[in-house]
This record gives sequence, C-alpha cells and structure tokens, in this order.
Amino acid sequence: MVEESINIIAIVSASIAFISAIFTAVGLFITYKKNSNDRALERDKELIETAFLSLETAYKTLTADGNFPEPNRLNWITSAREIQRFKNLCSHVKTDQYQLILKVKEEHWRHKFYLALGIPKVISSSYYSDLHKESVLIIYDFSSWQNGQECPLDSLDFELLLANTSALKGNIGLSSFLKR
Repeated sequence: MVEESINIIAIVSASIAFISAIFTAVGLFITYKKNSNDRALERDKELIETAFLSLETAYKTLTADGNFPEPNRLNWITSAREIQRFKNLCSHVKTDQYQLILKVKEEHWRHKFYLALGIPKVISSSYYSDLHKESVLIIYDFSSWQNGQECPLDSLDFELLLANTSALKGNIGLSSFLKR
C-alpha cells in the first residue's frame, strides 16, 4: 500500500511538473510573439516617419513650399530621389496597421503634388527642356492616380447615405441637387 501511494505521488508530481513545463513554454512563446510584434510595429513606425519626411522634403524642394515648380534641374532631381527613397522605405513596411496609414498619408501627398504641378495644365515642352527626363516622369507618375488603386467612393452606398444624412436640413439647394 505504501509503495502504491509513493508511485501515485510520483506520477502526480511528474504530471504537475510536465504541465508546468508546458505552461512555461506557452508563456515564453506568447512573450516572444508579443516582443516580435512590438519590434515590428516600432520598426514600421520609424520607417513610415522617415518615408513621409522624404516626401515632405521632395515637395518642399520641388515647390519651394507649395509654389508652382521652377524648371530647376537640381530641384527636380532631388525631389525625384526623395520620392524614390519614400517608395523604397515603404516597401519595407510589413504590419497591416502601418500599411493602412501609409496608403492614407501617401494619397494626401499625391494630391499635394498634383495640385502643385497644376495637372492637367498643358505646359510647353520648352519648360522641361533642361530637366532630367527620368526625374520628371517619377514626379508626375507619383502625383497621378495609380493603376489598380481603389477609390473609396466606389463602395459608397449613396442612397443609404442620402437617406440618413442630416446635411440636407435647411439646405434647399443641396437637397435639390442631390435628389435629382
């Protein structure tokens, strides 16, 4: 009987030790995954901050803080280089959270470039004569709507929005326009 009790105690002790080891391993795995995720988020945050600093630099260099760009070769080349740096930095962003932020902020900057370039203004080809062709193409390409880019308005349920909006109260002209 005593020997049987000792065997049971040994089995129970071994089982408890095994279960403890499993909990420890699971805890270590969870900690490892959390730390990896935290590092990825921090890395992506730094990448995105640096990427948008490159776009800001590109914009300020090209436009002298928002003016129509002068046909200055160095400014166009520098701006194009910064846009390419932006694209390179963005290619390293891995987390879904920061990829979403990236898309939203990138669209903001695309629009700023679009407005600064006066697209679709027709500019005489002589304006571009001293500029670096690749730089001009990089900048105009960046400022354009991208192939395959989804428009957030395409998924809008206009009728539902119209039925639920309070924007029409007291605004007869808007109401008449939207209900046509």
